[in-house]
Amino acid sequence: MSPSFYYAVVVTSVFMIGGIFVLRRLMFSKSEIILAAKSDDRAALVHWMVGQMVTFGLCEAVALFGVVLRLTGSNFSGALPFYVAGFLLMLYFAPRRPTNAIG
Repeated sequence: MSPSFYYAVVVTSVFMIGGIFVLRRLMFSKSEIILAAKSDDRAALVHWMVGQMVTFGLCEAVALFGVVLRLTGSNFSGALPFYVAGFLLMLYFAPRRPTNAIG
């Protein structure tokens, strides 16, 4: 496997991780404000759920880059950072109960 392909995948993954953070800020800021004031707003809830699914999809895409590297001839130690990054991103972005929730 050529080093340029590996570095291209690394750069793509880094931009994708940055895109996840930007996407979450854009998609969730309005939804969370609306849902905090009115928890039964269906449109805001759907917007929040779509944002969650897109976020998880992008996190899994980072891990899938590791699979692609492995299938194209990289050794396990070259693909491992992608697996770990995808797993840690999914843990970091897991849905949580808001801290100001009552009950």
